[in-house]
Amino acid sequence: MKVDPSMLDSLSQRHRSSQSDPKEQSNGSGWLTCVVLAGILILGLAARSTLVAHNLPVAWHVDERFLLRVLERFSVEDTLDPNFFQYPTLYLYINHFALSPFLGLEDYLWGGRALNLVFVGLLSCAAFALSNELFGSKRAGVLAAAATLFSPTMILSASYISTDTLLSLFCIASVWLLTRFFRRQHDSDWFFGVLFMGLAIATKYSAGSLLIAYLIYELFQPTSELSSPYDLGARYSMRRFCHRILQASVPKVAMNTLLLVGCMCMLVAYAFFPLEQLLALVGSSGDLNSTIDASDRTFLKSIRSKFMMFAFLLGSIASAGYLVPQFSLRIRRVRPLLAIAIATVTVLVTSPYMIFSWKKFAYDFGALMKNSAGGTEPQWIPYFQRYFAMESILLLALFAVGLWVAYRQKRDIQFPLLYLAISFAIIGGAGSGYPRYLAPLLPVFLVIATWALIACSNVVAKKFHASGAVVWIQCGLVLGVGLELYPKVLARLDLPFNEMRASYDYVIEHKPSMVYFSTYAPDVEFRMAGIAVKEIPSSSLSADDPSFVDGLLPTELLILSGEQVKRLSPSVREKLELLRSAVKNQESTKDLDILSDQYVFARLPH
Repeated sequence: MKVDPSMLDSLSQRHRSSQSDPKEQSNGSGWLTCVVLAGILILGLAARSTLVAHNLPVAWHVDERFLLRVLERFSVEDTLDPNFFQYPTLYLYINHFALSPFLGLEDYLWGGRALNLVFVGLLSCAAFALSNELFGSKRAGVLAAAATLFSPTMILSASYISTDTLLSLFCIASVWLLTRFFRRQHDSDWFFGVLFMGLAIATKYSAGSLLIAYLIYELFQPTSELSSPYDLGARYSMRRFCHRILQASVPKVAMNTLLLVGCMCMLVAYAFFPLEQLLALVGSSGDLNSTIDASDRTFLKSIRSKFMMFAFLLGSIASAGYLVPQFSLRIRRVRPLLAIAIATVTVLVTSPYMIFSWKKFAYDFGALMKNSAGGTEPQWIPYFQRYFAMESILLLALFAVGLWVAYRQKRDIQFPLLYLAISFAIIGGAGSGYPRYLAPLLPVFLVIATWALIACSNVVAKKFHASGAVVWIQCGLVLGVGLELYPKVLARLDLPFNEMRASYDYVIEHKPSMVYFSTYAPDVEFRMAGIAVKEIPSSSLSADDPSFVDGLLPTELLILSGEQVKRLSPSVREKLELLRSAVKNQESTKDLDILSDQYVFARLPH
């Protein structure tokens, strides 16, 4: 049976109109909402302004230093090849093209942090838009924007150059637009929602969870089948033509053949998996500390086993497509296929060197996956612990209430919830995790929690016929959340200076002719200050032959982290003089029971 797309339009319009309470849609005038939202943004960004200058001129977070190295490479070597693919390159390109016309390389650190504040402001606006779309309440939208802006996790994520703030912006913008599309069936919402999805994946690989959520949700959408969208005639506009293509279906034989071909490709990849060749690629990657051990072989074997899993999945979908007509119609929709294509093209256009430097990309991406899978246990419980330590417990309770009220009122919040659940399942299932990984999820959580605050006060007012009490109840709940979050927010704003800064100040004061380091030192900042820096392999320090140390000149210094000092061979340690360490009253490097982050050494005089 064929369904006219215009019928879907009318049905979705009626469905959308039934989702919002007219009383909620009318609350708050437009200009007053804009003024309040602008005031919240100004206050929130002003409170964060001290983070821009924190620990300058030294990066305070290890990820910030990695990204700063890439930005330095763009400027100094005049290339757009990042030679670093543990993140896609969109975030780096945005920083480079936004900062390079106005700032010198020495100012990139604070410039990148200031740019993050812009992303935070836009993220709060996206949270407002999502709340207003889901619940038709401007007051709930303003509270969602404020809760997002003053979330301690979001403050921490935006306090240094990192991808998580921009990732959150693209994810929430995509969730908002795709939610609008599923309600109203406007093609422009779908296109820009999918485009933002692609930009999110081009910012960080973990945003693939948003694509998975979208594809799953598409399976439950109303379907129509057009044998050919091309026989429309000249009387149809291009807009109508594109709309019918998005509603069309791939022929059944073509789709099932494609699935079976994919299944066969997975089986071939499993049978002829180039294990030894990949191990050789890892060993020849050019990394100074590249080694091959049992964990590499185990990890690659686990990758091989996943090809069989995907073969089984594709084969099962193809079989169901043949046997179940309704399921076949759903999986043959053109729209999700175009979404995959747009997201893929967006990633490749914004990160072209994934293809041009494919060996480096394979090594970095593999190392990232190995690190994620190499932890001791899943991170679901640690993420809950981090939430209790950093975020509002009252908002957690309101989130639970919001889910219950949404169920009772038959609110259409399934797509944001599906995104929230799948994203949490993916990051929680990894072997390692950090609080900033929650950043793209929290705005959806806070949107539902802050709407529950409005909904609960409205229910109380309606039940007791006391509309005047609504304002007092809402103000009381907001005050309670604020008092609970206030010390946690201050803790995020009051970041300590780290030992990298002390090490940097010491070295700048002594003006060495060369600084040697091994993987963990303020090397970018030294180069910006005009000091020559050279990285050395760890094997030079852990070997029994202290030839490297013998070659140190009196004007040269060596910087090591605590873990590297711990692995020093005795013969090397005996030839080094400890010049600076955070460990008090430490005069010898022979027995280091307490390890600091930074040690500065020189060769013992003859």
